[in-house]
Amino acid sequence: MALNITNPTVLEHNVQENSSPQLLINHRPFEVHLLSNARLTQFPLLCQVLSVINQAFTSCHVVGTKEYFPPNQPRIRSPQELVEDLGPDCFTIVVTQSMEELTDSQSLDLNRHLILRRVLGTASCRPFIRPRVVMNVEPAPISPWVPKVALEKLDDPSVSQWELKLMAVDPSLQRQGLASKMIDLVIEEIKRRVGGGKREVWMVFTTMKEFNEAYYSKRGCVSVSETVIEPGTRNSRDGFTILEMAKRIL
Repeated sequence: MALNITNPTVLEHNVQENSSPQLLINHRPFEVHLLSNARLTQFPLLCQVLSVINQAFTSCHVVGTKEYFPPNQPRIRSPQELVEDLGPDCFTIVVTQSMEELTDSQSLDLNRHLILRRVLGTASCRPFIRPRVVMNVEPAPISPWVPKVALEKLDDPSVSQWELKLMAVDPSLQRQGLASKMIDLVIEEIKRRVGGGKREVWMVFTTMKEFNEAYYSKRGCVSVSETVIEPGTRNSRDGFTILEMAKRIL
């Protein structure tokens, strides 16, 4: 079931209820908030959004005997860092669910309505700008999550390019279809912003190969390049591989 989200970037809180019988979380519907970056800074649940991102990130730090990152190392350290990392042109989807039944009078109070909600997942997206190349050599990015993207299509200025950022689902709710739903919503919003016409539209992102390659490949994403993070670097004891992936969405 597609959510009809109308002119979301001008609204501080654009709330749409998902009542699709194909996807319920904990046997109950959820709501989708679509926010501009400016509105995200005012979102009453911003600290919860940050917490879900860090929980999802740290949940895969140590798997079996492998330690990819120190167990308690956060992905984002503060709400301010989150907002700055996303940038002014980013939009963010936040999925929430009520923690209790509200009366009609309570539901009229938007702030109370939001405070009594739990953040289940989030995903952000922004126009993609490829890092500048100096003398055909790209310097190593400060963060391994900064994409370089070597795909020829994505160097074509006539192609509209969008970067998926910081998608995360509460670890206790993973493998229930919420991540796929958020990707669909991101793609729907990209298409709305791009509008009609014959222009190609691609979505790019970075992810850990060890955890997410199979998932994204099943969704039609292709690997663009790999960056091996050697053991002992970037605070990683055992090392890991960063994948750059891309998908044509229009």
